[in-house]
Amino acid sequence: MAYSSGVGGLLSDYAQLRTLPALTVSLLFVCSAILFGAIPEVPINWIGVTISSGSALIVSLVIYVLAFASSETKSLEYYENWEMALISSGPGIMLAYQYIPLVQDQFAANSPTLSIIGFVFSLVSWGVMVR
Repeated sequence: MAYSSGVGGLLSDYAQLRTLPALTVSLLFVCSAILFGAIPEVPINWIGVTISSGSALIVSLVIYVLAFASSETKSLEYYENWEMALISSGPGIMLAYQYIPLVQDQFAANSPTLSIIGFVFSLVSWGVMVR
């Protein structure tokens, strides 16, 4: 990659790094780990807040919206059917895990296998979305 000269060129080079997807995948990794129980609730003592699975879900859903908005396609018509199914499976599994008691019971009964699968699906769906 050749670097440009000048301020405009520097901003163009920086924009090519796609920092928003890199930041969102990092946050999604942590929030998914909290949601599916790999990391316990995280207290932030400086401001007196604890990041629970409920708040991790909200942050994860915001991350999906930001990632989709920053993706190069920005429209579902550019995805194939299997990709759309995979993209929707990440948030779908997260919402089902948080709000449907039957799903929560299944995750608890098959611990940690289903939790690991849910965690992986959340990251894979993000990866397919921002391709």
